[in-house]
Amino acid sequence: RSACSLDMTQQIKQATQEQVSSVQLVARSMEDISSMTSQIFIASTDQANATRSIARSIETIKDMTHEMVNSTSRQVDDGKMIRLTVESVSDMVTEMFDNMEMRRIQSAEVIKELESMKSLTCQL
Repeated sequence: RSACSLDMTQQIKQATQEQVSSVQLVARSMEDISSMTSQIFIASTDQANATRSIARSIETIKDMTHEMVNSTSRQVDDGKMIRLTVESVSDMVTEMFDNMEMRRIQSAEVIKELESMKSLTCQL
């Protein structure tokens, strides 16, 4: 009976050691899983931050594009205003030259008339 008892004790001891090894293996696996879960959480947090940063960058680019469109629109409007102003000045200069030409013709006629009057006066 003693040998049987010793044999059972040995088997219980061996089974207990196997359970301890299994429990230790499970504990290590749980630690590994916990570590991987933490790494996944950190990576997910980093990815979320990067996504928010990309969204902010896209919003900034969108705002810049709107500003460029507005600036281009203002440039077009300013260009039209400049063109109208230049055309107006050109019309004024043309009108001034036309008036000067008309005065030159009128002055030539006055001089011709004065010369005619002088000629008539000299004949008397």
